[in-house]
Amino acid sequence: MPRQHPTPFSRRVVESKSGYLHPPPTARRGRDCLFDESNSTRVTTAMKITLAFALVAGLLSCATADAEQPAAAPQIYDPTKCEKTDKKCILDWYAEYKPAIIEEYLSYRALETPIADILRTRSDLAANALAGELIRRQLYKHNHWKFVDAARAVDAGIDFHDIDVLLSDCRTAIIGLKFILIEASSDKMTEAAKDRSEYLENARACEKRFHLPQFNSALRQ
Repeated sequence: MPRQHPTPFSRRVVESKSGYLHPPPTARRGRDCLFDESNSTRVTTAMKITLAFALVAGLLSCATADAEQPAAAPQIYDPTKCEKTDKKCILDWYAEYKPAIIEEYLSYRALETPIADILRTRSDLAANALAGELIRRQLYKHNHWKFVDAARAVDAGIDFHDIDVLLSDCRTAIIGLKFILIEASSDKMTEAAKDRSEYLENARACEKRFHLPQFNSALRQ
C-alpha cells in the first residue's frame, strides 16, 4: 500500500516548484538550502546567513583551485526537458538518476563513523573540514540534479515504491546526514545528536528497498 502522506512521497518532505524536495514547514529549517538559491522561499535570509557562516571555515580550505569546481557532476538527462508523452525520456532520466543517488547515499553513509566521532569529541573544526570535503568530492547530486514527481515516473513505467523510497528515504537520508554535519559545524552538537534517529530511519528504509549491503558504524550503535 502507498504511504499515506500529504505528498506522493513522504510526510518528511514536500515538493517545491523548483523541482527539489525540502522538509515541510514544521520540520527542521534550512535542511537542503545551502547551495540552492532557488530554495529561498523556504528559508529566511537570516537562516541562510547563519548556515553559511557555519561552513565558512570548511569552505575557506578549498577557496582557491577548488572554488571553481562544481558541487555536483553534470546531469546528462534533464527530466524537465522531456515531452509530456515521452516515457523513454523519463526512463533515461531514471536510469541515470537512481544509481547516482544510491551511489551518493553510500558515499555519505561511509561518513557515519567520522560524524559519530565529531559528535563524541564535539569538534566543530572537524565538522567544518568534513563539510568542505563533501564539495571537493562533488557529493551534491541530491541537491542539484532535477527529478520528476511520482505520478509522472509511474506513468512512464517506474515502480511507485522504488521512486518513493529513492526520494523520500535515500535522498532524504543524505540530506539528514548533511544537516547533522551542518549542526555540528555550528557547535550545535545536542541538536545534531537528536537528528540521528530520523537519519537512521531513512537510511535503513533505503537499504532495505534496494538491497544494499549491511553496514555498521559508530553512529548506528
